[in-house]
Amino acid sequence: MTDKERIELIRKGNELFNQGKIEEAAKIFLQTNYIDGLIRVGDHYYYQDKKLLKAFVYYKRANYRKRLEEIYEKMARVIKFLLEEDKKQVETASDNVTSDNVTSNTQENRAPDTNSQNQSNNQVELVKKYEFPRIK
Repeated sequence: MTDKERIELIRKGNELFNQGKIEEAAKIFLQTNYIDGLIRVGDHYYYQDKKLLKAFVYYKRANYRKRLEEIYEKMARVIKFLLEEDKKQVETASDNVTSDNVTSNTQENRAPDTNSQNQSNNQVELVKKYEFPRIK
């Protein structure tokens, strides 16, 4: 692609972005490797749509370190939270197994533990909150 063609495509991408056609603009910015445009698309997904992982793809392509570090920090916090929840569930499960062994002689059938099911559902909702983008 010539410089002139690249400039024309970038202008078209900027027009599309300003019209709110983010996906179409993003394709052009990716094709032309227009760093400022990729960062703007990332900012759109990061701030307006709150789609951190989708924003991450564009920031990574633009090598935008400042925002990448913010997202890495958020990812680390989510993983830490999930690991702590898993640890709590394991501790709760081991406590339940110990108490179940004591009471198993008198109770054969127990109702499922709704508290651990609620925790599991909360984790699923937390993970669903962040959309995983398709990388083309």
